[in-house]
Amino acid sequence: MEKRVINIPDYYCCILEYAEDFSRGKLEVVKFPVLKIEEDFECENMSFELKGIVYFQHLHYTAHVKGIYHPKLFPNKNFGWFYHDGIKDGIFEGKTVKGLLFENTPEYEIDIRNSQLKPYILIYKVYKSPEV
Repeated sequence: MEKRVINIPDYYCCILEYAEDFSRGKLEVVKFPVLKIEEDFECENMSFELKGIVYFQHLHYTAHVKGIYHPKLFPNKNFGWFYHDGIKDGIFEGKTVKGLLFENTPEYEIDIRNSQLKPYILIYKVYKSPEV
């Protein structure tokens, strides 16, 4: 039997439930000391590419996003990784900009015991795998 997903979604969001248990003190970190995130993988007739990581810490969300474009702040498209913290402000061309945004590659192997950023949601772009 061959399985195929016919209607392929644009994005796949993976919620890491450990994050809620960890923040409530219900999870012993010894059981899951290191979290490894795959940048890309294939499953069935689809391939997945990591495009975003959402974190929750200090009672607010932050995110790593891959690729950015903004007509004033980033007029040239950039396909690198950026870190965004909406609660902090930054300076751009001498002016205060709401939300801190800077180029920064995420860690793909995270020590849950010591890391300040604990991933909560992984966002993957979904592509249809080429037919064999």
